[in-house]
Amino acid sequence: MAIAFTPAVDLLLPGLIPSQRPDEQAAPLPRLPALERLLARSDRCEVEATTSHKWLTQRFGLPVARELPAGALSLLADGGQPRDGCWLRADPVHLRVHRDQLVLADHCVFGISQREAETFADALNRHFVHDGLIFYALRPERWYLRVPVRPEILTTPLADAVGRPIDSLLPRGAEALAWHGLFNEIQMLLHDVPLNAEREARGALPVNSLWLWGVGPLPAAIERPYELVVTDDPVARGLARVAGCETAPLGGDIWQPLACSRQGDVLLFEPVLDLMRAYADEASLSETLAQLEGGVFAPLLEELNSGRLQRLRIFTFVGASGVGFEATRLSLWRFWRNAEPLFDYAGRGP
Repeated sequence: MAIAFTPAVDLLLPGLIPSQRPDEQAAPLPRLPALERLLARSDRCEVEATTSHKWLTQRFGLPVARELPAGALSLLADGGQPRDGCWLRADPVHLRVHRDQLVLADHCVFGISQREAETFADALNRHFVHDGLIFYALRPERWYLRVPVRPEILTTPLADAVGRPIDSLLPRGAEALAWHGLFNEIQMLLHDVPLNAEREARGALPVNSLWLWGVGPLPAAIERPYELVVTDDPVARGLARVAGCETAPLGGDIWQPLACSRQGDVLLFEPVLDLMRAYADEASLSETLAQLEGGVFAPLLEELNSGRLQRLRIFTFVGASGVGFEATRLSLWRFWRNAEPLFDYAGRGP
């Protein structure tokens, strides 16, 4: 399918590059010829952000001193009405003890139905009715919390907490202690909900906590850096909606979304690679990388080589650093730069 000339495409792919080289016994990931060629012949570009949410905050022109209001943005993308009030994501999680620390797992490791989500939310709302806190289980895996006044806290996105001890990831700031207390109160309440005993009796993991993050009201106006945002991530889709960007879901092939971009810049954001690395899910990681190779990297390499694409940038994060790669048609002529597998980029500085 022929597509119109597109000035630039940005790929935001946290987890694309491993943070360290795999050991010798690890199953090798598939080679990705198109991606490897793009990375090898790109120029490194400066990336100040250290996480995908910080990158989105800067790219859409939101105040960097505040965290991304993921609760309100996700709620908007999920069809809610966050125009008034202050919102947080309140996602159901399972905490387990590992070496004297609590480690977080999200819904990917436990099933939960909409009925179960609403049962938990009802119990929470009955308990906190006099505190002005209202929980909404809008989707089984994605809940929301409305608070009467914006709290003075900074939170950690769920994606940055999965598979990690949570002690250092709890809310920070002037009201941190009060929110740590709320966190503990929610855990005790969920422990006593009969539904959790039912879940354990049938071998399902209990929903024994909520992860509260993404605090803030819906932004009134933000910058519009893209014509089109291709993603399934609700936070990014909410940003696109506020900014007036068109949106498209991720699919097997980027051709159709690009054909609808009307010669404007495009962002593709795929956050699942990071999650797969957090869970050490090598099989899903290999499958997803192969899909991206055939549906995204190879078509974009072809468009760049033909001159129909002006610029391609790939952004990811390795450890605590952001890394960017910028390729143009001219840079593809650097034939002396040999393609390397992804793990060869592990541990390299930005």
